[in-house]
Amino acid sequence: MKKYWQNFSLEQSLGFILHRTLTAIRAVARYEFQNEASDVTIDQWIILCALWEKEGRSQTELSEKTYKDRATVTRMLDLLEKKAYFSSAIFRGQKDI
Repeated sequence: MKKYWQNFSLEQSLGFILHRTLTAIRAVARYEFQNEASDVTIDQWIILCALWEKEGRSQTELSEKTYKDRATVTRMLDLLEKKAYFSSAIFRGQKDI
């Protein structure tokens, strides 16, 4: 194991390369969102896309589909409803709300 760490290069590690790539993609997306005068974040947009794709998804389904924890999804849905992007009526009658 010691030999591996002697030759380790952070800049060449897959995890670091993926992190840099994701950071660059998010920066471009954030720039595009700002240019469009959008009042939603990238993460909120992902939630909206998941809802548009299949209206009536439960929060648990949204959490699984978007790889976000349920607390984060709940906060985003609250913010998006305040911005009038959807009505919580689509969730009525679901157990996990």
